[in-house]
Amino acid sequence: MTLSKLLNKALLPLDEKIEWSDSLLGKYPDGVIAFSGGRDSTVLVSLSRELGYNHPVLWIDTGFEFPEVYYYIRKIIKRLKIKNFIRIRNRKRVFPRDICLSSFCYEIKQKLAIDYLKEHGRVEFIGIRWDEGRRFAVVDDNGLHKVSKDSIWHGIRRYCPLFIWNFIDIKKYLETRKLPSLKVYDKGFYRSGCYVCPHAPELPLKAFYPALYKKRLRFKRLYPNLYSK
Repeated sequence: MTLSKLLNKALLPLDEKIEWSDSLLGKYPDGVIAFSGGRDSTVLVSLSRELGYNHPVLWIDTGFEFPEVYYYIRKIIKRLKIKNFIRIRNRKRVFPRDICLSSFCYEIKQKLAIDYLKEHGRVEFIGIRWDEGRRFAVVDDNGLHKVSKDSIWHGIRRYCPLFIWNFIDIKKYLETRKLPSLKVYDKGFYRSGCYVCPHAPELPLKAFYPALYKKRLRFKRLYPNLYSK
């Protein structure tokens, strides 16, 4: 998607952005929604139900999630009456000592999702937005996430129904639908990822989750390349 096309769509009111999202979700009624418990994926799951669809919801449980994530996901399943919820658990706890971040993410999350999608031949919906970074160049006019031939995602169709949304749109949708947010956001975390991830800030982890902080320190000693710049 070119910058000019993106700006035209990004300036639309929220109700028209929802119509654009609907045009993507409606094309693939058996597509799978990638769910993490974060704000964007929560909006995506809710929007699917609001528009009358019943897309399966896929959650990859890495085994390194914050405690609130498990509670929140149970709450959302009940609140949105999700019947076709798919949970795939990562069982790995020991890794090569020289493992890097990209390989770690692949082993505990991405590989499990890729294997499922390939086995079932499913399209995946992912909740990324243009204002998360320079992502407008890798999404086409139809909302398809474009990847190179050497990408681990090559051969899998992944669509971005929230791509033209921004953070304010997400907040507005959650507030108007009275949907709760994950509590880790209130503790200084800007994402709902793994607590051992180097992108998770250490200060709130140490302050609110001392036991998890100790596990992260152990991870740092065992897998130093995971935390190298």
